[in-house]
Amino acid sequence: MLLVDHSGFGRQALYELAPPAEFDLVISDELLPQEEQDALQSLGARYELAAEGSRQG
Repeated sequence: MLLVDHSGFGRQALYELAPPAEFDLVISDELLPQEEQDALQSLGARYELAAEGSRQG
């Protein structure tokens, strides 16, 4: 499972932990741009968007 906010997408880095499709689930916030959501879908990555203030407990 990968938990990353929208600012973690579309950036270059010196390394990559793993491609998004390698995770069982990618969770990001609602500010994730549609183009990034489309890219995740085209990679076959399962993802969910978490709403601000949504908590279970």
